[in-house]
Amino acid sequence: MKNQCKSKHLFYVLCLLLTAFSSYAQNDVKWHVYELDKLSLNEPGVYVDTPTISGKTYVTKSATTLKASSYDRMLFIVEGMCTATVKSEAMNLKTGDVVFLKADDAIKFSGSLKTMIWTSKSTKTNHQNKTKKFSKAEIEAERDASENVWNSFIETSTMVAGLYMLPKSLNGDNTLTHSFDEINYVVNGSAKFKMNDTVIDVKPGSMMWVKRGVGHYFYDLSADFDVFILFETINMDHDH
Repeated sequence: MKNQCKSKHLFYVLCLLLTAFSSYAQNDVKWHVYELDKLSLNEPGVYVDTPTISGKTYVTKSATTLKASSYDRMLFIVEGMCTATVKSEAMNLKTGDVVFLKADDAIKFSGSLKTMIWTSKSTKTNHQNKTKKFSKAEIEAERDASENVWNSFIETSTMVAGLYMLPKSLNGDNTLTHSFDEINYVVNGSAKFKMNDTVIDVKPGSMMWVKRGVGHYFYDLSADFDVFILFETINMDHDH
């Protein structure tokens, strides 16, 4: 009987500890940092999955189809070149291009690509935006060597995404604090990234998920610095 009581007590304590840990993991985690070179781009894999945002690697082969989703998605072409088709409309894709893939659209690839897929888990898909490709040159067209430029080339009811271009001469930006979650992907240059009181070194391939309410900024740039950013709209107080 004593042993049974002890076992029940230990089980109860263990449950409390697990509950406390689960609560900490869900509520107190403010950011995650990932490095693309440590992820496998040879097979699909999820590297971030929160209630508002997910990110995964995705690899195509000849005649691969990415099925439709209930969410809008953003595809980065990390490596490769091929033709893709959405509803009989073809687009030529290559490294550096980005695709906004509307919910309920499947996309068929004719060749091999290594990609990343970001999803904002908002279900507000009743917008007029259509699946569209953005070329690297088009995305970078608004670059200005004299100021930090935020080129928000995707603004829908489900996501806001763009390229943040910071010239080395300005050496960074000021603290920003948002009411919505975000994910960042560094594509050019290296810098320091401060989140609350934590400072990390980031470089091409660094990806940072930052929870809403966390103050953050880039500084100490080694060169002109480019970072893709996606904001979820679930917690935004207005539609796009």
